[in-house]
Amino acid sequence: MRRNLRLLLATLACALLAACVPSPAARTTPQAAAPATAPTASATPSTAPTAHPPPTVADPVAGLPDYAHPDRRCTVDADCQIKNVGNCCGAFPMCVNKDAPVDAQAVKAQCAREHRFGMCHVIAVRGCSCVHGQCEDANAAPLSGRR
Repeated sequence: MRRNLRLLLATLACALLAACVPSPAARTTPQAAAPATAPTASATPSTAPTAHPPPTVADPVAGLPDYAHPDRRCTVDADCQIKNVGNCCGAFPMCVNKDAPVDAQAVKAQCAREHRFGMCHVIAVRGCSCVHGQCEDANAAPLSGRR
């Protein structure tokens, strides 16, 4: 009986302490805790508000090709071509759509910005085939002993 009473008291104490903690929203916005005051004549700006909001800055990478994941879609083998798509190690030949934009230097620069490194090995791509709608290496295999 005493044990149950202690457990009940401990649970109630924890519940009371939890109720005293401010919500996460109140902790992240300090201005919400400050009382709202009416602006004084000296605090109001002398210029009227503009009718148009300031222009937003466009995302510099929006609309650019995703060089790290080139288009590999195809319908026939002729849609595929071997291109250097690059990776965090440097050159990386891959079978991609013949019209897919690739930029090995952009991929390498992105790796440097993100401090990423890759598992490096050389792949011998001798030809491409369209397999189930994707350009794939016809018979690529890693070359042993090379990095």
